[in-house]
Amino acid sequence: MAATVHEDIELRAGDDWEIDGTLQDESGNALDITSATLEWMLRDNNGDIVLDGIHPTIAVVGPSTQGQVSITVPATMTVQLDPGRYTDAFRVTIVGHPAVTWVGQILVAANPWEPEPIT
Repeated sequence: MAATVHEDIELRAGDDWEIDGTLQDESGNALDITSATLEWMLRDNNGDIVLDGIHPTIAVVGPSTQGQVSITVPATMTVQLDPGRYTDAFRVTIVGHPAVTWVGQILVAANPWEPEPIT
């Protein structure tokens, strides 16, 4: 299954995040995610995992045959992210066959309420 590259997403550290998307099969049709295992992760510009699918909430929106999902990441998880460019990836495992279904860039703006470091 080929991964879809989503448009850049702009979010702010310290905010609750909601990332919505529709998973597609290799023909561009909505992916039936009935009985699928869904995982999402976020990597920094060094390739280190900074958020993974264990803690953000992944919800299927509407009928699972339509492939629509919503990822919710609470502010308590985003508050410590440094501003910059991150890469996210979504993986679906159906009948023991994992496949990355989307990847892309998330641009994280600075948390305006984070105190400046003491130098």
